[in-house]
Amino acid sequence: MKNSIIIALTAAALVSIPAICPAASTTTAKAAKTAPQAPRAMPRPETLSGKITMVDPARKLVVVQDSSGVPFDMVVSQSTRIKSASGPINWNDLNSDLNRNASIQFVPERRGDVAQTINVSK
Repeated sequence: MKNSIIIALTAAALVSIPAICPAASTTTAKAAKTAPQAPRAMPRPETLSGKITMVDPARKLVVVQDSSGVPFDMVVSQSTRIKSASGPINWNDLNSDLNRNASIQFVPERRGDVAQTINVSK
């Protein structure tokens, strides 16, 4: 008789444990979903100097070759400022500056390296 009581109590305890645990894990999962996420750090602007080898207005792209010969594709956005020693340059005028040295400040993004400023030296 004692054995059957012990077996019944053990079975009841084992059956009630899974009922308690899922409720605790659901609560922590909801708490994790509502917890504020840390803001992503903005990438820092970088600078590249080299020679302008290609300007593609259709793709809004400028290719700059650095001193070691490595080409870098720079995406030109509406906010990109293009300058020379004489002042601001239009996007269409940049095509006449092929093979000139330039210094580009850019930000690496998922869509590519986005130029913030392009300074063409004459």
